[in-house]
Amino acid sequence: MLEAASSAPRAPWSLLASRPWPLAIAHRGDSVGRRENTLSAVAAAAAEGVDAIEIDVRFTAGGVPMLLHDASLHRTTGIRRRVETVALPTLRGLEVRRGSWIATPDERVPTFAQALSSIAGRVHVLAEVKVDRPAPDAPPTASRALVRTARAFAPAGGVTFISFDPFTLRRLRSVDPTIELGILASRRRIPDPVALAAEIAASVVLLQLAEATRQRVAALQERGLAVLVYTADGPAIDRALASGADGILANDPSALLRRLGR
Repeated sequence: MLEAASSAPRAPWSLLASRPWPLAIAHRGDSVGRRENTLSAVAAAAAEGVDAIEIDVRFTAGGVPMLLHDASLHRTTGIRRRVETVALPTLRGLEVRRGSWIATPDERVPTFAQALSSIAGRVHVLAEVKVDRPAPDAPPTASRALVRTARAFAPAGGVTFISFDPFTLRRLRSVDPTIELGILASRRRIPDPVALAAEIAASVVLLQLAEATRQRVAALQERGLAVLVYTADGPAIDRALASGADGILANDPSALLRRLGR
């Protein structure tokens, strides 16, 4: 087991109180061994023993949250349409494309509810809410759908919602004062994550590996925030460890776990 590389006080994020340090987090599930953001990718990551699974969430034309990263369906399904223009029955019938190197059965685009239900609270979920165009005056309909789904299919404290979009995070907080929130730090969209974290009571900040200097990580930790870095595979895992971050997101969670001695 690796020893902690930082003496900064641990943040009051529920996951840090119950899991080994640093956390091993599967990026889009096991997205090396399976197709990203699918039920098999989520199940494989859970079986490998990760501490958390990061997934991406977008909405159908009818407002149902689905597991998809891109705004367009083309890369993952071959369909040249935007996710928000497609109704749920059509989306659920689409097969997630398989690279020739991934030998998995046919898989359909899953709903957020299906993903949470499939792991039944066994693993914490980091749900990134994807937003392409910030909308400060948007109604909280989508946020309510996310919170309602999390309440129905995950235990209390089993999901942390994360986003690059401060307006989405504010709406989530307005819908539920108890959910856990995380900030994907972006110098363009969220130049001061500490101030936003104080405003919305967020407990986690995620940094790109290239921006996760030891000094910046320690400064955030000293403000009571957990710091996660993304995405680290191969030799980059050692750079992530050297930053002193509280958790690491990896496409190959089994390799990360081996490096952590777990």
